[in-house]
Amino acid sequence: MSRTRFATVAAVALIASVSLGACAKEPVPVPTASETPSATPTPAPPSKIILDGKGVSVNSDDGLILEVLYSTDIATAVSMFSDAIGEDPVITSTPDNGACDPARTTYDWGGIKFDDPGFFPTAGDAKFGGRLTGTKTTGGITVETLNGQHIGSTPAEMDAAIPDARIFHIADSGTDVFFDVQDPEDPQSQQWGVTAVADSGKAFLILAPNEFQGGTEC
Repeated sequence: MSRTRFATVAAVALIASVSLGACAKEPVPVPTASETPSATPTPAPPSKIILDGKGVSVNSDDGLILEVLYSTDIATAVSMFSDAIGEDPVITSTPDNGACDPARTTYDWGGIKFDDPGFFPTAGDAKFGGRLTGTKTTGGITVETLNGQHIGSTPAEMDAAIPDARIFHIADSGTDVFFDVQDPEDPQSQQWGVTAVADSGKAFLILAPNEFQGGTEC
């Protein structure tokens, strides 16, 4: 083959190669499925508040949200409890009326109150006390004590529902129901826990931590 012929063939081959390269399609990227972000579960709202011998708990249908012990300082207790239930208390103060009724600040959420100091505050090293006076908070959260007992329960209902309940009939002042004893090893006269006060056959006040015998000074 002559040099001229060889050069011509080579040139044609080069042009064909360039033309084929120019005509080749670029690879099309394959779309990838993007991850669908998972929704953050919304915490269940508070549905029930329970007062017992050691503190007050806030619960939802999913379980425990918060437990505030009576040994918590009152400012922290009020702040944590208010945040947990989404309600602010009405705050009132009463003057000093003697050793058995000292000056007291009360934080009221409707149905449940925190008292500073509590009633017989030496019980359990408490820094505040809890009181049930109704069955719901201002915002509609159910308020009760152990085993579904509440304001309006009868002493007989409490006795049947709460394993360690003890009923005391007090002349001219109704019936007390003592339960959730926190120091069962102590003599009965020194024990403390929750006290439900009943009149006309139904509990109208439930408070803790309470010395069952009221202490020697009062």
